[in-house]
Amino acid sequence: HKSTMELLKNLQTTEFDALRSQFGDSGVTAPDFCSILKNADRHGMYNPDDYIHLFHDVDVRKEGRVGWDRFTTHLINSAMIEKQNVRMSAIKNYVLESVFYDEIPNSVKRLHHFKGIDKIGKLILRGRQSIVALCDPTTMQPWRVTPALGSAPLCAQVTSTTSVANVMAVTCGDMTLSLWTMNTPVMKSVYHERLNESQTALKWCESYNRLLVGSRSGMFSIWNCSDPVAPTVSVSDALHSQGILDIALIDNLSLTASLDSTIKVTDLSRGQVTAKLEGHTHGVCHLSYCNEYSLLLSGGYEEQPYAWMFHMNDRKPYPLVDKLHPHRGAIIGLEAIGSTPHVVSTDRCGIIKIWDVRTLKCVQTQLAETGSTQLSVGAVPPPSVDSMCCSGKDTNRIYVSGRTLSVWRYNASVNPTQADDRCVCLLLYNEHSNEFLTGHQETLKIWTSDGTLVRGFSRVVSSDTTCVCIDTTGRRFFVGTSSGLVIGFAWATGIPFKTYTEMAGNEIFGLAYLSGNPCRIIVFSTEVWSILDTPHSRPLNLKFLAKASLEHTSITSCLIFKSGD
Repeated sequence: HKSTMELLKNLQTTEFDALRSQFGDSGVTAPDFCSILKNADRHGMYNPDDYIHLFHDVDVRKEGRVGWDRFTTHLINSAMIEKQNVRMSAIKNYVLESVFYDEIPNSVKRLHHFKGIDKIGKLILRGRQSIVALCDPTTMQPWRVTPALGSAPLCAQVTSTTSVANVMAVTCGDMTLSLWTMNTPVMKSVYHERLNESQTALKWCESYNRLLVGSRSGMFSIWNCSDPVAPTVSVSDALHSQGILDIALIDNLSLTASLDSTIKVTDLSRGQVTAKLEGHTHGVCHLSYCNEYSLLLSGGYEEQPYAWMFHMNDRKPYPLVDKLHPHRGAIIGLEAIGSTPHVVSTDRCGIIKIWDVRTLKCVQTQLAETGSTQLSVGAVPPPSVDSMCCSGKDTNRIYVSGRTLSVWRYNASVNPTQADDRCVCLLLYNEHSNEFLTGHQETLKIWTSDGTLVRGFSRVVSSDTTCVCIDTTGRRFFVGTSSGLVIGFAWATGIPFKTYTEMAGNEIFGLAYLSGNPCRIIVFSTEVWSILDTPHSRPLNLKFLAKASLEHTSITSCLIFKSGD
């Protein structure tokens, strides 16, 4: 990238225009791309072999052609990322926290993190004495265990709605599906049935209160578990030609990963397949969705995971490749950690890689077995790892099972020179102090106009910040939260001076500060409230003067108000 950028900078205007014209309207193929750049390098200063690697870096969609705009944009972005080391180093390191030797080496065949109960599920292979254990995420001590299952457990899923609470679904290699209550330390089976084939993927759909099941032959079924003693199958469809190995959910869509190397998107509300994602050359085993950045992650028997811009019409996979220390085996774990830009991938040889989804670059590599971050270039460690999962509820951790069970913890130390781990969801300009305020879910930061961090206030609210306004003096600002609180802060110190709780339970999606005598804060939630900006005032529920007859079909995204008469 550097050499090509230097090459373009050294061209005369006429030479630059001639080079651009050779790309044409439809772009060029790899041989033509290399030939064009080689001919432009009149003095032979750069290595021609690098041009083919550059072509493949630019052609992330694997279309076989590269246009001029995409080529130059890639060079500019690469140069910017290289200069802005802040972005590349924004993710701090994961450090080895503990290693557990409780189980027989390589007996923990699968790990799950169940967010609803914040427990780590271990699927432990012991022949006919195989079990599923739910463990504390810090100490890894068993919290709930099943009796001996009689066969190898394949996957497990814990229900997460109040109507079907404290129930775990387990499938085994003997083609059985069972439901277990978690009310006692040793779980009790309330349902057990032998099916016509093994079920290889489970996912609990909270919004529809259903259990999604994928089978070894590619069948996709939906189970109604409202009565755990007598669940029923409401839908069964031959979705893939080979086994389904993972299921992910995005709103009302289910995504199924299959050994037939495809990912299918099904609209659960209509029961129809709406998209088929192709790009993998081998079986797909793992899916994860990064909600904050609308990225779908997929991995399988290739030696690199893929990222998809899911909400784009033209969905093409972008390979996550680290040329210095690439993965050396099939991907056995891939997860986007919620509320962070972290993506974790692990391969069969025990190489753990941390990716920053903002740049799609690898920012950390280490070996699961030793904790070492020093890898020999080209070295291929022997296969040693079976499964990986991540937790991100309080402290981000990575759990890797193989000959041991190792736990890695995120070292989230505060560094004012680095970007925040959480994305920016609020932005406010204070014209009086020529400073900016940014909101990062539960954290607020104030910056100078040249980008220098002045003050940072960590975890100042108990839920996500949703909106902000500032008073007419620039000395105070008010923040609305997803839990329905409105909190006033001093700009200079970040100390809260007032909290309004009357709207609690309903998300605040708009705040407006109106000047007058006295001044008012207008709060937009499920209702509209007015707060006089005086020491002892409380919110007043405003009545509509008029109500529009329009029916909104999507989320309200903007508001218009008028001050004065």
